[in-house]
Amino acid sequence: MKNKILPFVILAFLIPVNVFSKDAKVSLKEPKDGKIIVIGRIKVIYDEDKDFIAKTFSIAECEKSKPDLYERPTPLKENQSKDRLSLPDLYENGDLFFDVCWISKRKISYEGRMAFYFFGKVQSKKEQGIFITLPYNFSFEVPKECDCKAFYIGTFIYHVFCDDYKIKKIEILDEYDEAEKELNKITGKDFALYKAELKY
Repeated sequence: MKNKILPFVILAFLIPVNVFSKDAKVSLKEPKDGKIIVIGRIKVIYDEDKDFIAKTFSIAECEKSKPDLYERPTPLKENQSKDRLSLPDLYENGDLFFDVCWISKRKISYEGRMAFYFFGKVQSKKEQGIFITLPYNFSFEVPKECDCKAFYIGTFIYHVFCDDYKIKKIEILDEYDEAEKELNKITGKDFALYKAELKY
């Protein structure tokens, strides 16, 4: 991000995975002092038909029905909590993701690239899949004056040209009400979900 659009890179992979399922029960408890929950959404919109992409990369017929997945963004090392390891690494395109972070100097920072997998990510080392990478770079402050336990960062929408897999634009939408409802459903509590003021 940082006011410029970065190209995607198409890669092959041979890694098994922990995938979030809408039917699976996510274990997310109220974080202890010094930690917060981060909730957001990633959605990729591309301008090509999936059948064409499947044909281009020789995707097997049985794989075509699998949903696209994205990799949860990773915070900087000083913000990484072991609690995040109990949460899913991958989410369906357009679904909300959940993270647990350490607060470092009243600040949470995310910077790097995350993978977006066409037709899902493989479950076997004998198979291959196709993914592209999405850049992210943002941070937000955790106010001292409030007992903040959860922050909403918004919905990041990446618009992609499939002829060269470059990003056309990135939008950030406010879908706070839906995020708050889902967070309370998963935790079983009425959380005070704060809107993060992002800096890029």
